[in-house]
Amino acid sequence: MHAKASVNAPDLVHMVQSSLSDCTDQYNSVGDLIEDAINAIFASVYSNAIKFLEATIGDIDTCGSLLKSRIVNKSDLHVHFELTIEVLTLNDSLKITVSAALNFLKA
Repeated sequence: MHAKASVNAPDLVHMVQSSLSDCTDQYNSVGDLIEDAINAIFASVYSNAIKFLEATIGDIDTCGSLLKSRIVNKSDLHVHFELTIEVLTLNDSLKITVSAALNFLKA
């Protein structure tokens, strides 16, 4: 993931680097939860798939909250602000995708 590659960049502001690290931790869980949801669907255990996808959205929301709370003043650190906005945009896109799958299962 692009965010993971950026986590170790030495010039990142500490707060932004911390947020990206936290998001990397969240996304490790997201991958496992999505895999569990897929396995539950193949086993026709849709209630479990729904629980896994709801937990996935919880992790995505946690990442988004961390990023939103850490956005720095863009006039001082434009590059860091833009990086955080890019990751937030990717995070929102992932949430839309998982939410669509969840809505399909609940229908």
